[in-house]
Amino acid sequence: MMLVSLGPNEPVSLPPHPDGPGGWAYAVVDDEGQVIFADNAGELVALVILGYGDISDSDEGHDEALATRYEALVEMADRAQRYLVDQAAESGLFDPLEADEETLTALFAPRTRPWEGHAAAPPTGIGPTGTGPIGTGPVRPSLTGTGRAASRPAGDRVWRDRVPLVLIATDYEPYTDRLKPTGRALFLDPSTEISFLRSLDALGLIKLLAAGPAAI
Repeated sequence: MMLVSLGPNEPVSLPPHPDGPGGWAYAVVDDEGQVIFADNAGELVALVILGYGDISDSDEGHDEALATRYEALVEMADRAQRYLVDQAAESGLFDPLEADEETLTALFAPRTRPWEGHAAAPPTGIGPTGTGPIGTGPVRPSLTGTGRAASRPAGDRVWRDRVPLVLIATDYEPYTDRLKPTGRALFLDPSTEISFLRSLDALGLIKLLAAGPAAI
């Protein structure tokens, strides 16, 4: 693995691989503007999760690694969800005092509790109407919208609220029998090391430049 620091707007230059031709398989830019080159995704995950690099390469170790990635993304998802709610509230697009209990539960419950759809038709809207982004922080999903639908059937799995819902992909199909919600939802996926890195990219915590054997 190799770390290269870049200045503002400085182009990425590929450092030589210590083993000669063939290039680096993975490259990311961290939140400090440093470009990190690696031969495998696990090296990059280990930079994010303390002790990840010490997990054994065995069947038991693979299960432990998956559980470790899951726990890390759950924590990040909780923080991302709170950020989105706070930004929406500050901009006047979300008022928790006007939101129904179902919406509050979906937004504020720990991400270890999967959202399985709407239980019933909604009451009146969750706040002021209008469109437009609610913040410019590190989370990327669009925060534009036109408010709740006029009605929704029980069991409806489309999330339509202005505040996007952050969910864990492995809580839903094809990893479980639970149907996957649609609509304004951001799914973080711990199933593989590369899906973990792509989830960090989706949150704006890193920029994944290349992923795959001899990608660069």
